[in-house]
Amino acid sequence: PGPLAGLSPLVRKLVAQHGVDVAQVTGTGMRGRITKDDVLRFVHSGAPDWEAAQVIADADASTTLVLTPLRRTIAEHLSRAAREIPAAWSMVEVDVTGLVAYRDAHRESFEREHGVPLTYLPFAAHVVAEALGDNPRLNARWAGDHIVLNTAVNLSVAVSTGAGLTVPVVRDAGGLSVTELARRIHELTAAARSGSLMLDDVRDGTFTLNNTGALGSTVSVPIINHPQAAIV
Repeated sequence: PGPLAGLSPLVRKLVAQHGVDVAQVTGTGMRGRITKDDVLRFVHSGAPDWEAAQVIADADASTTLVLTPLRRTIAEHLSRAAREIPAAWSMVEVDVTGLVAYRDAHRESFEREHGVPLTYLPFAAHVVAEALGDNPRLNARWAGDHIVLNTAVNLSVAVSTGAGLTVPVVRDAGGLSVTELARRIHELTAAARSGSLMLDDVRDGTFTLNNTGALGSTVSVPIINHPQAAIV
């Protein structure tokens, strides 16, 4: 029997879709059977780690990095978004002089008290979460013949890692303070970069916040995180 023998049709479909080597997946089902969650957990873990990915040298002395399941999933996911979501973008300038002064005055004491750094991101997350409460159609997804309005704001936050881009989810962000958001974003970012995110940490996001300012960019036009409606 081949390596896919004994797998359910859904698991076989996921394995083929994400290019997963089932020999590297640990099954948690009855008698070690590989389940849907086992495959998804493997994909979102970024395994095998990009630094351990096989590097193949060709005759021209160039190198090729073998795609990890995470990178393959990112490529397929964002390609689908670009194909299926008609996108328009707008930029609005905001004077954050007061925010900069506040952060400068409190960043050291905040980190001493709460054990996490005070960046601009949790302030942005707080504003976005409140705005989505007032504009529920932005916190929605297209579902063929109808639109689903999500009641909770589950804020996806884009995090760049060595294995690729991932978007862990801050659940019920609309009910969190800036301090709570800072702590949760810090925890999720650390987990993403250490490869220890769980499946529940990356699913059911309703809106995405992308943080390219840390890279030095002034304006960026990100791809919407399918099947969400918008991204900031």
